[in-house]
Amino acid sequence: MEGQAATLTLAGRTVPVTVRRSRRARRLRLEVCAARRCVVLVVPWRAPAEAARRFLCDRTEWLACQVARAIPPARPFRAGLELVVDDQPLVLAEGPVRRPVRMGDRLWLPAGPPAQVAHWVQAFLRAEARRLMEPEARALAARAGRAVARVRIGDPESLWGSCSAAGVLMFSWRLVLAPRAVRRAVVAHEVAHLVHRDHGPAFRQLAEALFGAPLAPAEAWLKAQGPWLFALGAER
Repeated sequence: MEGQAATLTLAGRTVPVTVRRSRRARRLRLEVCAARRCVVLVVPWRAPAEAARRFLCDRTEWLACQVARAIPPARPFRAGLELVVDDQPLVLAEGPVRRPVRMGDRLWLPAGPPAQVAHWVQAFLRAEARRLMEPEARALAARAGRAVARVRIGDPESLWGSCSAAGVLMFSWRLVLAPRAVRRAVVAHEVAHLVHRDHGPAFRQLAEALFGAPLAPAEAWLKAQGPWLFALGAER
């Protein structure tokens, strides 16, 4: 049984709490989900609700610290918001246009309700992600002596990219908002999985050879700054 059960006020911020009952869980557990911007309380199937409430209340101080790190303030896609796309500044602006148009360092958007504006911006970013990452992936795959079956652009919660056994690569559209080197490191990582399905030394050697540098700085950036990528476009 899953569901949005409540909200919790932590350091002046109201954070949704999702309660997930699990037949496999042996103990109560708390998780902070940066992608869904909520706290997840995992409850063993037969645990009483009162025990779950006490568990949650007893850990509010710890949760406040985790939420501050993993759930930065939302930055909705609205006119005036400045993004960095492929290392280039891009300011969202409202203007007399019928569809989103990029001109220099502005992305001009038609007037519309917030939900529609957010849809336009995300559609633009998804298109940019495909425009940039598909040729990057195919070029690196050719260097590795492999072919890419297909490139998908998505918005996964826990992975920045993936590679299927059938050669389908998937990348998060949010990577276009990361530094260019970070995005390319993820592309190299997934392309290397076309050759090596594990994360062993041979995989690491190939991924870094394709990228042209160690992957560790990009991995550290995503670990530290990834929550800010999920804050972009969030409404709450």
